[in-house]
Amino acid sequence: MELKKAEIKDMDAFCEIIDRRIHWMDDVGLKQWNYTGYWDRYPREYYRKNIEQGRAIVLAEGERLLAVGVIYEEDVRWVNSGDLPAYYLHHFATDVDEPGIGAVYLEQLEDYSRRMGKCRLRLDCAVDNPRLNRYYEEKGYTICGSCKDGLYEGITREKKL
Repeated sequence: MELKKAEIKDMDAFCEIIDRRIHWMDDVGLKQWNYTGYWDRYPREYYRKNIEQGRAIVLAEGERLLAVGVIYEEDVRWVNSGDLPAYYLHHFATDVDEPGIGAVYLEQLEDYSRRMGKCRLRLDCAVDNPRLNRYYEEKGYTICGSCKDGLYEGITREKKL
């Protein structure tokens, strides 16, 4: 497995992972991306731009994508964005057929962030998703505050690297 920047050729698979995760949310009764107009807010062109700008990061096994995300160096959702060298992870999704791969992605992204001189990896999680909030807590991501993006309400979290 390799953590790498996505290429344009990865765009269909990148969006497919997100789309399958959205349908999975319906299947398990979660109200998150499937209820917030996700594809209207973040259309394919948004991902094309992030891939072209080197912000789309994927975990791949050969040509197959296992996990995806987009990283930024600043984030308007964070009150103190830019206070410390950090990456802000968004649109983090894993292949629904690959349980446990999210932990691998996070570990490799944390290592990558350290190599890039970052001292924090920051992300957010839906307020009303206790299972995912517990997951991030177990992975060492502490609560920093809250955020809102359209219909989405989240808890901001960070991990010291």
